[in-house]
Amino acid sequence: MKKPIIYSFSIVLIIVVSFLFLSEIDRSEGLKKERSSEKKFGELYTDMFNNGGLIIYPTNTSAKIQKEYVDKIKNLRLFFRRFKMDVVADTSVSNTLLKNKVLLIVGTPKSNKLFGRIKNKLPISIDTNGFVYKGYSFNNKTDIAILSYKNPFNSKKISFFIIGNNDEYVLNNIQLRYLSGFQIKRNDENIVIGEFRIDENNKWYIDKNKYWDFGKTRKSVPFDFGKIIFHSDNINANSSKNINAILKKNIYNIKQFFGKGFLIAPFNYNVFTSFEQKGLIIQNTDLANYNLKNNSINVVKNDWIDGDDFSETAGFLIEKNYDKSKYKFLSDGLSTYFSQNWRGKGFEYWASKIYLSKYFPSLNELLNNKAYNYQSDLISEPLAATFIQFYINKYGKEKILGLYKRKKDFRKNEIRRLEKEWKKYLKAISKKYEQQLNNDRNNFPLPIPGFQKGLSYAHEGYRIHNGYLSKSSYESLKKAVELGTNSISIIPFTSIRDPKQPSPLRYWQSAFSENDESIIYLEHLSQELKLNLMLKPQIYLGGGWPGDIEMQNKKDWKIFFKDYTRWIMHYALLAEMYKIPLLSIGNELAKTTITHNDEWVNLIDEIRSVYSGKLTYGANWGEEFEKIKFWDKLDYIGISEYYPLSKKENPSDKELLDGANKIISKIATVQKIYGKPVIFTEVG
Repeated sequence: MKKPIIYSFSIVLIIVVSFLFLSEIDRSEGLKKERSSEKKFGELYTDMFNNGGLIIYPTNTSAKIQKEYVDKIKNLRLFFRRFKMDVVADTSVSNTLLKNKVLLIVGTPKSNKLFGRIKNKLPISIDTNGFVYKGYSFNNKTDIAILSYKNPFNSKKISFFIIGNNDEYVLNNIQLRYLSGFQIKRNDENIVIGEFRIDENNKWYIDKNKYWDFGKTRKSVPFDFGKIIFHSDNINANSSKNINAILKKNIYNIKQFFGKGFLIAPFNYNVFTSFEQKGLIIQNTDLANYNLKNNSINVVKNDWIDGDDFSETAGFLIEKNYDKSKYKFLSDGLSTYFSQNWRGKGFEYWASKIYLSKYFPSLNELLNNKAYNYQSDLISEPLAATFIQFYINKYGKEKILGLYKRKKDFRKNEIRRLEKEWKKYLKAISKKYEQQLNNDRNNFPLPIPGFQKGLSYAHEGYRIHNGYLSKSSYESLKKAVELGTNSISIIPFTSIRDPKQPSPLRYWQSAFSENDESIIYLEHLSQELKLNLMLKPQIYLGGGWPGDIEMQNKKDWKIFFKDYTRWIMHYALLAEMYKIPLLSIGNELAKTTITHNDEWVNLIDEIRSVYSGKLTYGANWGEEFEKIKFWDKLDYIGISEYYPLSKKENPSDKELLDGANKIISKIATVQKIYGKPVIFTEVG
């Protein structure tokens, strides 16, 4: 009686193995097709580089609009800076040029006559009233399609198309973010996004794995102040009621504060289920933001994060009523003042932490708009809110609008007086939080114990759907865990053009880059996947490396360290806010570390005053690693481990092993001096 069971089991086993084998074949075939398509796109861009192209503007419109097109196109040429792109009118381009050049055609079906010639040769069909995609007509003023597709006059060349229904709207939306796909937008929101592939027969098709139709999941619900728009099929029946109740309460409070003349204009409240979705639809991945032009507030809400603390809604309403303040510090301060539980603990808590730290920007810097642009919002916003709070307590709320609307510059003695009074106020409120701050420092999460099997986890691409914030990023990390990874480093960048000259270091906050939200998201995934997380901010130098940074005089060195401190403190506070257990304070800045030990020691002290986790630094292998003196101030010795195993081209296994032992000996020498554990922050 056992044989049938054995036979059945064998059949099931054969089916499972066959399925896995065929699945592997499918994956292999899919990868092969993708690489073949990428190769074909590479060939198309090589042709574009060699032969150049044409940017064709419309003439069936006013002289003013034509001139604006030409001016806009000149800026667009910067996008094609590696390619020779000539600008021509639609009435002066020959059939020969249309066949032999890469094309960028811009305008509307009425203004650019070429759209009439290609109306049925694109994935969208074109008529005089607009364009149609999959049977749906896009004929609104704010509808626009942006495509990269084969040249309708010569399928062996690539071309680009920006087509809308209103020339002025097209002029405001001339951009090419998706070079291998298409976007259909309405009112600044992407309705459809897709990417193309090219098969072995040179047929173009839409990649089903990189296609999003957001119109299908868009659900609108009326509420007291306009519409709540859910970008999801799964809407909880109570979601709109809860959002309405919270907004109603907070809007009532802000209206009470400013009085009867404070108007509440109707607005759309967009709820996105993920940072990726928000980024793909509106090219913004902030926790929350507002758009004054289309009267919208946009937030991320899901089961693990609520991006709305009301500060953006307050900012929207205040700007609608009073415009922005001349001083960005005051604009941010007034909106953050109305926030609820800012960054999880409220602006008073974080302002107290900053006040008690060794890093506190002066009021003079905060009121200087140029300097303020380079200041961390994680530092400036809670400080600004407490400044508004201080001013209200000192002078009364009826005086706050006078301050907000102030046009004249602050006098130096006035700034000194206000700063002195404000700091006295901060000292008083920080006493309320001293115990909580100490408890939070003592209970801050530690890195995982034991051996860290790490992965330097880079931001793969700059199209949102292939970067840190994407679903594919989550799948990649799950695969890494399956392979035995228990630790990852994530790497937000800044850049510097001239390694010999100091310049302010910017925070990369574009939806397409390694922004703050990507760090917040990856911290969440690290919890879910039980991964140890290291935040590793780095400076990027095109055509160079951080080790090239070397100022030429004492004045410039002082400026460099002031700028670097301001920049890295943002990530120290971000790591504190979202409980990231390990922070690398720099990477391969070889000419700054060996010769400026005191500046690094001071920097470490400043970082520790706001960050409760463990610290390391990623030293370059060789001289920097072996000569740094501040290892005793850190928790881990960090090294970019690129010591060569051998100088030979074809070393034997024994020679490689001997080389490895020599490297271990070098690293052990440093480790024994300082008695700190070693982390390979990079290895290769």
